[in-house]
Amino acid sequence: MILEKKRNNPFYDMEECVNGSKSNHIVRHLISAINSGCIKVNDKLPSINEFLSENCNYSRPTVIRAYQKLKEKKIIESIHGKGFYIYKAEKKEVLLIFKQLSYKEKEIYDSLSKILKRSANIRLLIHENNPDSFINFIKQANEFSYFVVFHSSFNDNYYEQHIRNKIPPNKLILLDSKLDNNDEIIAGVYQNMEKNIFSALKQLYPLLKKYKKIIVVHEEKETALKEIVLGFEKFCSAHSIDFQFGHEVNSIPINKETVYINFQQKVLAELIKRIKDSKFKIGKEIGIISYNETPLNDILLEGITAITTDYEKMGQQAAYMIMNDQSLRLDNSFYVIPRKSV
Repeated sequence: MILEKKRNNPFYDMEECVNGSKSNHIVRHLISAINSGCIKVNDKLPSINEFLSENCNYSRPTVIRAYQKLKEKKIIESIHGKGFYIYKAEKKEVLLIFKQLSYKEKEIYDSLSKILKRSANIRLLIHENNPDSFINFIKQANEFSYFVVFHSSFNDNYYEQHIRNKIPPNKLILLDSKLDNNDEIIAGVYQNMEKNIFSALKQLYPLLKKYKKIIVVHEEKETALKEIVLGFEKFCSAHSIDFQFGHEVNSIPINKETVYINFQQKVLAELIKRIKDSKFKIGKEIGIISYNETPLNDILLEGITAITTDYEKMGQQAAYMIMNDQSLRLDNSFYVIPRKSV
């Protein structure tokens, strides 16, 4: 099929290149159009002259370089006397690595696979802290185009060392948190936890100001959650609210005028039971906030307020990096869902 010259044609209707190489911009635009199904194998592309007549912001050498790059990638081929044609749309091989498959991991998987369904084969590894299955997949680095690793699910330096030493940096996309040394050459979609928590609590302050204390309940020790703790401490200091960190739900005090912030669903159930036994009124005398949204938050206690990163968007941003062969370091969205529990 010959691509028609009209404004809604994906090859002519290009966004302006704001940053970076214009030839790479053309390449990414065409690859994205192929992966989304707007341009198909065996479609004829516009000639260089036709392209220039519709895109006045590009020079002839730029378009030639772009077409040459596409030929080198074997995405297009030139047939003498006929022009340029889409040669193939090769699917990428993507390995998505999770420790477990909870609600947030499912959100990431669903949004990533929805975007990449035409352009990638996605394999899912749920390692459940099993080093053997994890290492066996890492050894197959040559078989995969990209490794997408939900990094915050690792609490062992053993895994992190293998991620760093066995996966080529240009194939690695980290989700949620960076490696310990804050390596800026590795692509990823990250949470700025200290900033996000402070901003979310500030948004909730009109509801929180009736409380005198915030207790964060998390099974990990404070040292493993440095950014999270800093965010809470900064907010509490700025608003003269007491702060406490507790990692055993059965040992923390249940007191009036206190907000409890829960990080795990299994902790939430026990926390709700203890608060109900105390007879304090939830949302008036005692508050509960969940860190990360789940379907249960909308059902329990007429709704539990949540502060959460946007895991759907996290998966989408990773997918677009893979689709367009980009290496970016992006902050992910974070938002508040106010409900009756505060």
